[in-house]
Amino acid sequence: MGGEPPNELFDSALAGAGSSPRHKRAAHRRLFHEMVKAEIESGTLSSSRRRALVRFARRLGILPPEAKLIIRAVEYAMGQVSARTDEMLAAERAAGAKRLENLEAALRIGLALLLAVLYCMLARWVFGLVF
Repeated sequence: MGGEPPNELFDSALAGAGSSPRHKRAAHRRLFHEMVKAEIESGTLSSSRRRALVRFARRLGILPPEAKLIIRAVEYAMGQVSARTDEMLAAERAAGAKRLENLEAALRIGLALLLAVLYCMLARWVFGLVF
């Protein structure tokens, strides 16, 4: 990573800035947020730098999905990642509606088959036919 911060900063964060676990987590998140911000200011994040940040976040007790979310949020805040456009959201919404229509059609077919089987069983029972 570019421009290593002083080790005292990491040691104090790892030792725990607050007394409760909640304060420690918040301090670790703030430290990681500032660290990501400093990395982004020195240039765009490569995949290896991003993995190194996630590994360091793990040392701070931040889970990888949360670390990736923090990295993405900092990138967005610094203007390196654009927000989703309306066209992208509309396309995703249309794809979701299409999947829902397909599911609804499959459920209707399944219900029709179930009713047909139940009707056949009822007819056999009423007319005394044995399986």
